[in-house]
Amino acid sequence: MLDFNATQAAIRAGYSQDTARQMGAENLSKPVIAEAIQALVKKRSERTQVKAGQVVAELVNLAFVNIYDLMRVGDDGNPYTDLSNLTPEQATAISEFTVADFKVGRGEDARQSVGASDYPPFLSGTLRVALSLCE
Repeated sequence: MLDFNATQAAIRAGYSQDTARQMGAENLSKPVIAEAIQALVKKRSERTQVKAGQVVAELVNLAFVNIYDLMRVGDDGNPYTDLSNLTPEQATAISEFTVADFKVGRGEDARQSVGASDYPPFLSGTLRVALSLCE
C-alpha cells in the first residue's frame, strides 16, 4: 500500500492506464482485497502507534495557528516575537525562527522573523498521506 489510490495500484499491478480506474474500483469491491487492505491498515497502525484522530488533531493545530499568538506589539508600536506563552500545539506550526543582527541607521539592532507552515497546500497532500499511515 503506497498511496491508497486504487487506480495507481491497478497500474502498478499491470492494468493499462485506460482500464486502471475501473479495475481499481472493481478490485476494491472484492472481499478478499478489502480484507487484505484492512489487515495492512491495522498492521501499519500498530507499527506506527498513531491513530487517525491524533493525525487530524495535529493537522488542525497547523490549520488554525494565529500569528497573533506568536507576536506582540510593543509600546513603541513595533511588533516583536513573544514565545513565552507558546503552547506545544502552537509550536508545531512554526516552520522557521530566525534572529539576525543588522545595522540600521542609528546603530546595531536585531530582527526576528517567524515563519508559520504554509498549511493549505501542506494539509491537502499531507492529510491523505498521514491518514494512510494509521487507522
